Amino acid sequence: MVSKVDKRWKTVDSFAGEIYRFADLLEKHRYEVVALETWDNGKPYEQAANVEIPLVIRTFRYYAGWADKIHGLTVPADGPYHVQTLHEPIGVAGQLVPWNFPLLIYSWKVGPALACGNTMVLKTAELTPLSALYVSKLFLEGQCCCVGSRTFVRESIYNEIIEKAKALALKRVVGDPFKKGVEQGPQINGEQFKKFLNYIRSGVESGAMLEYGGERVGSKGNYIQPTVFSNVESYLILLHASVVVDLAPVVRNKLSTHFNLLRDIKENERLRSELYRTTLYLQLYEQHKKQQKKGKTKTKKSEA
Repeated sequence: MVSKVDKRWKTVDSFAGEIYRFADLLEKHRYEVVALETWDNGKPYEQAANVEIPLVIRTFRYYAGWADKIHGLTVPADGPYHVQTLHEPIGVAGQLVPWNFPLLIYSWKVGPALACGNTMVLKTAELTPLSALYVSKLFLEGQCCCVGSRTFVRESIYNEIIEKAKALALKRVVGDPFKKGVEQGPQINGEQFKKFLNYIRSGVESGAMLEYGGERVGSKGNYIQPTVFSNVESYLILLHASVVVDLAPVVRNKLSTHFNLLRDIKENERLRSELYRTTLYLQLYEQHKKQQKKGKTKTKKSEA
């Protein structure tokens, strides 16, 4: 319940000013924020420092720029009448943030809500509350869910890609996320660690080929080897589970899937429209843009 209205949020220029100020505070305290994100989530320090927290800062600045560009409409009407619509804050927005990208997803939710003049009741994941609590306190004072669930490869180069994936997995450095050069930290907790190992075991038992990895790293901590599967059929749970771990099912492009691979822009768009996935990367991976909207498209039966 909001008992007192903060007069700083009366006009759009105040919305923008406060969000810009928040972004400046994040930049000023970025090293503390990066350390908390790594400590809380287990992701590599370098990933948080060089990619995620800078993107969080840019995201808030992006939405600060939107605050004075949310327009109503003047609507032509029959007769001597003036019709006008006005977009106003809805009030309080309820928000949930998962544990895989605590601050990045925080910025995707908090940024637009603040730019529109709303207040928020936000619940962090119970496993990763520290960074969100810290940056929220900054504002008051003045692990990646981005996971490639599968890779579709043309049959003519399938074996070549498998070998390259194995080579990359072999070189990938797993360990203490605060150490320089580490590319993969531990899983978020023991429960998820066991769950991921069960998914890997399920893939093997279902007939997929484990090309590399699939085992625990060391005897302490929730570390799992980077894992590569081949010969993964479209019906296997391995393809449809939300597995937040460096696990790469590589799918041969054959008739058992109704998704054709990429030849031109038109075909790329058709593929995108067929997929029930949040994000589709075409010949690249993990490129997050602050202007990018988040959402899903439902799978539809292909006519092709």
